[in-house]
Amino acid sequence: MDEKQKQILIGILLFGSIWGMFEATLGVFLHMIHFMLKGAIMFSLGAFLMSAALRTYRPRNRIGFLLGLGAIASLLKGFDIFIVGPGPMVFRPMISILIEAMAFGAVLTVIDKIKLKAPLTHLSTGAGFAYFSYLGFGLVFKYLGIGSNFWLSMSLTDMMNFILADGTQAALLSAVTVMAGYRTGDIIALIQKKAVRSGIFYELAALLTGLCWLMGVKGI
Repeated sequence: MDEKQKQILIGILLFGSIWGMFEATLGVFLHMIHFMLKGAIMFSLGAFLMSAALRTYRPRNRIGFLLGLGAIASLLKGFDIFIVGPGPMVFRPMISILIEAMAFGAVLTVIDKIKLKAPLTHLSTGAGFAYFSYLGFGLVFKYLGIGSNFWLSMSLTDMMNFILADGTQAALLSAVTVMAGYRTGDIIALIQKKAVRSGIFYELAALLTGLCWLMGVKGI
């Protein structure tokens, strides 16, 4: 494994842990206070972190990279079981995170074929990511029978209306955060280069990853 591959692996662990930490803390908090825009906020945060990670590390296999991020975030989210107990409030968000990672990768693949240019690429990625994710939720939670009564009771027409209504809020926010994520990724890449030259990159990444897991597991 060369240096580039090691840094990409570290990036998956680090950014996946950051994503999972926010899902395990902020996501639970917003759910418990019944915050109306909770879904849109968590979507846009995930979009920001995935785009920032992609821009920082620029992996060749972007879909594999995104699935790695989603797997780490989902695993950390699973520790919510010690906060809210076992049940759908834990495993459904875990599945949702994986769907979001797959949706982001699918949208990138489509946009690559269309060959849009920035900033339209970034805006389209964020918006498409939200709609694809909501569609994935509907298909998985309703037709695999693992969703709440909210999803299971929906007709196909109801589902599409919900995707257009709720999904649009997430799409608007995610379009902005994807653009911000790519710009942030450029900054992080420069900081990382300095950390690598200084010989502190791996220690710093390990520290940040450990802090995310500590905060996520304890629900801080």
